[in-house]
Amino acid sequence: MSDPHIARLTAIQTSVSEPDPVLLRDTELYPQSWNAFDSLAETEASIGAKADAVRDYRRAYALNPKDTAALEAWRALSGK
Repeated sequence: MSDPHIARLTAIQTSVSEPDPVLLRDTELYPQSWNAFDSLAETEASIGAKADAVRDYRRAYALNPKDTAALEAWRALSGK
């Protein structure tokens, strides 16, 4: 799996308007990886893709219910 931290930093530093394709690919290659979805959601939230971030935080939480950070981010973004 690629390093999600590098992809996330790249997205933040370059002020992109789309999530890093590496993170998208990670979710395709590792559909059971809660961390892949969490990293993607974090990047999506940072670029304003709120609906996508909520969807992927929900997926991360479904894969790992101990990931309370994903649950909190999902609730904050969805206003719940």
